[in-house]
Amino acid sequence: LDTRVYIKNSFIHTTLYTKPSDTHAYLNPNSCHPKHVCSNIPQGVAKRIKRICSEESEYYKHKLTHINHFVDRGYNREFITTEFNKCDNLDRLDLIGDPE
Repeated sequence: LDTRVYIKNSFIHTTLYTKPSDTHAYLNPNSCHPKHVCSNIPQGVAKRIKRICSEESEYYKHKLTHINHFVDRGYNREFITTEFNKCDNLDRLDLIGDPE
C-alpha cells in the first residue's frame, strides 16, 4: 500500500508512495505517552523508507519530506534529523532481512 514500483534502465525499482489524502498525523510529541514511544517513531519511519526505496536518491528525497512532516507535528528538527541520519549508513538489504 505504501510502495510504488517502476522500471528504470531495465531494472525494477521501488519507492515510497503516499496517498494524496495522507495527513502524516504522527503522534504528537507532547502527548501523555511515555517518552520512548514518541522518540522511536521517527527512527521506525526512517527505516521503513530505507527498506522501501531501492535507490538512494529516492531515500534522501523522502527522508527530507518526512523530516518536515515531523517538524510540522511539533517534533524538534535537530532530534528528527539525528534520528533519520542514523539510517543513512544502514544497509538496505540488512533491513529487509534474509527471505529464508
